[in-house]
Amino acid sequence: MTLVTTRSIDKRSHSYRILKPRRISGPCNDLIKACDQSARSFNRRRRATAREFRAISNLARALAALAAALFLTRIAKAEPLAYVANQGSNSVSVVDIANNSTIATIAVGVQPVRVAASTVNPLLYVTNFRSDTVSVIDTATEAVTATIPTLANPLDVALTPDGARVYVSHPNDGALSIIDTRSNTVYGTIPVGITPTAIAISPAGGFAYVADFRLHSVYRLNIATDTIDKTIEVGRDPTSIAISSDGARAYIGVGLVLGNFGSGSIVVVDTETSEVLSGPVLPPNTLPVSVVIAPSGAFAAVATTGLSELGGVSGVFTIAMDTTSLRELTTLQSAPTAIAISESGEFAYLTSANTNNVYVVEIATGATAATIPVGDSPSDIAVVRSTPLTCVGDHNNDRWVTIDELVTMASIVLGNSPLRDCLAGDADHNEEITVDELMSAVGAALTGCFASTDIPS
Repeated sequence: MTLVTTRSIDKRSHSYRILKPRRISGPCNDLIKACDQSARSFNRRRRATAREFRAISNLARALAALAAALFLTRIAKAEPLAYVANQGSNSVSVVDIANNSTIATIAVGVQPVRVAASTVNPLLYVTNFRSDTVSVIDTATEAVTATIPTLANPLDVALTPDGARVYVSHPNDGALSIIDTRSNTVYGTIPVGITPTAIAISPAGGFAYVADFRLHSVYRLNIATDTIDKTIEVGRDPTSIAISSDGARAYIGVGLVLGNFGSGSIVVVDTETSEVLSGPVLPPNTLPVSVVIAPSGAFAAVATTGLSELGGVSGVFTIAMDTTSLRELTTLQSAPTAIAISESGEFAYLTSANTNNVYVVEIATGATAATIPVGDSPSDIAVVRSTPLTCVGDHNNDRWVTIDELVTMASIVLGNSPLRDCLAGDADHNEEITVDELMSAVGAALTGCFASTDIPS
């Protein structure tokens, strides 16, 4: 199919018109219609300002990029990396997943315990429990670019889908810190229960879920207002939280310590009603330490620690999302401290503080595919891309840019909408959306999020 559009900009009068496109696709047509409506509004005023002329000219370039990008093939994705927090050696190990080897070590603060990666920017956030800071690592250069002071003993860390905020739990202060990622400063704190530990944020970015270990509860935080609007009693000590990819359910690892050990289960919560649903029970003397959702959303996985002499299991289980049935995947000789799942869903990566290793486990067979030495006492792991996903304009973080999101970005460029309507469109955080960012979003609309900052041409 030949796609032809004709545009005309009269530089003398700064007026703009789009002639009728021929044989154009539906998504292109929708965007052109939106821009044409803005053009007509300018023409009704008879004379556009110079700023408006530049904005419309930029939109014309973006539409041309959209037309060209229709003929592009899907851009290849870069091989992913894993980042491991080593609380015993005050470092983060960079692991090449393709070759199952550690390729770099980054010095951070004292006792790094959790890591979280932005899906919008090439940034990794590391909580340093003993130095009361959060380290910011640029994953493109593998260097620490900022060290952010926080309240005492930062533990868990989670980012909003647009990458604008970072939430950090402080179990000894009964509070959360909120970090502005543009300025790398803490701009607020929120009292939360007594011992807030694990944090998870819904995929749409509307809510954060915070576990309170001592009060056996999970709090729902409305991110728009930064206030607690629901308290969910889970009955036992919550240790970790994961939210399903559709945001409909929360999977909460809970345990009840009895004597020298205890028993655990996964509590499933309906996020709309806050109803506690039936969830899988772990074997006796087995406690959950980390729960994650596979990137595809097809299953959940839980790393466990247990007393083997009493029937406990140190290893990993998978949970079917439709039935919440539990499948024992593998048993490890050393208890894991955290788990992450590969982008493809083929492998689980488990850190072990006792052996200073990351174990790579095949999801299909439960076999250990590799053992990767890292730093001392690894406590957490995050799988990210060597070149992060470029998702300029993906406001709801679903890894695709929609026509609605493109139209919103166009409206921001024209000055008709505020930047907050699509923060993901401002890739370089300079408080505006440029033509290059709009063109990047056009590429993502057609190819999905890709591992390159290059603009399709």
